[in-house]
This record gives sequence, C-alpha cells and structure tokens, in this order.
Amino acid sequence: EEGDPYIVELAGRLQGYVIGQDSDFVVLNVEGYAGYIPMEELVWSSDSGITSPEPSSGNDGFVVARKPNKRGRMAVHTGQGLIPPDGSSGLTLNCIVYSPAVLAAHLKLPAQLLPLLGALVGNDFTIERRPVHRLFFEHDTTPSQRITKVANSLVSIVSSSTLGLAK
Repeated sequence: EEGDPYIVELAGRLQGYVIGQDSDFVVLNVEGYAGYIPMEELVWSSDSGITSPEPSSGNDGFVVARKPNKRGRMAVHTGQGLIPPDGSSGLTLNCIVYSPAVLAAHLKLPAQLLPLLGALVGNDFTIERRPVHRLFFEHDTTPSQRITKVANSLVSIVSSSTLGLAK
C-alpha cells in the first residue's frame, strides 16, 4: 500500500515538511503540512569569500555558483543531500519547498482536488494500474500541458457546479 498519505498526515501533525523523491507529496495535503522538498534539490553551500570565481575542474565535488550573494561573494556548492559534507564550515542548506496550497492557488483549484489532479495527470499510483493518461492526452503531450489541461477541466467542472448551486 502507498505510504504517502500517512507520511503527509504525520508531517501535518508535526507542522513539518516531507523530504523525498516522490512528486505525490506536492498534491497531498492536510492542515499543518508545510510542503514537499525534493531530496535532489537539497544543496549544501558555503560562503567562500571569492569575488571572481573560476569553476573547479577536479574530482573534489566542488562547483562554484554563477551568481554572487548579497555581499558580493560567491557561494561554493559543497554537496547534495541531507548529510553535510565532511570538513566544511560555515555551511548553508539551500532547498526549494513546493507548497500544495501555493500550487492549488496557482491552478485556481481547491486544495482538496489536488490528489484528483495528480491521479488524472498520472502518477506512480495510477500509471501502472490504469493508464488514464491515454484517455485524456495525445501521446506527445508534455507533463506541463497535461497538468494545465486537467486543471482547466477541473476548474470548469467546479465553476459549473458552483454556478448551479447559486441559482
């Protein structure tokens, strides 16, 4: 059985985040859930003090960032993942948080419909059991186009039912 809903429920109770490798955490939502952080987007960096960077070419895993920070210094990428790299000091963990509430607002959908959006677009739970994407999309449709098509369809259905209730 899928454990994703249980993980999101626990994160909601703790008012925390889920760090993982499953985009389903973007569409699942409960009160208190702070959002999803993809594991591959956790990046450790340190303030190097370098003002004119040159990319490293060795096998040491260090990569110099392209843009300076607010103080005009360059950030040095020192590693990826939850565990900080050995021997580094002054580290900062950088990440992107994907919020179901922000996604719902962007798509103009009630947050409660996000799991349905994920199921209709196709996810790891539905894709193997029922290839619904074949029912809704041309074979060359991009993931972004799929999301937009399903979101617009759901918005239309919700709008129609809301208008019917208002009469």
